[in-house]
Amino acid sequence: MAYDTYTVESEWVLETEQLGTKDKFWFKCTDSTNQLFNKTEWLFKYPTKDTGQHWSEKIAYHIARSMHVLAPPVELAEFGGVKGSATRSFTAKDDFELYHGNQILKGFDPA
Repeated sequence: MAYDTYTVESEWVLETEQLGTKDKFWFKCTDSTNQLFNKTEWLFKYPTKDTGQHWSEKIAYHIARSMHVLAPPVELAEFGGVKGSATRSFTAKDDFELYHGNQILKGFDPA
């Protein structure tokens, strides 16, 4: 299966995200004709070089959906010629709370 890669424009950048170890930033499309990105904020994540982190985020999203686990949509994206992933914000808009994978796994095995 092939997936589209969407371009994130520099004028859409809102602010950098400090949480975590990877470089990332929040953006929101200012073009009302863009049906994908114009409704809410998205997080662009730069992958660590040669790791495939951008496409693994997309795969993880589809696995979560197939398991009926709530997960925000993830799209393959490109910013400034660098491929990455874009994840839709969900905490403020949908009144959900964020739990990171390591927090969930700790509930299964504290070690």
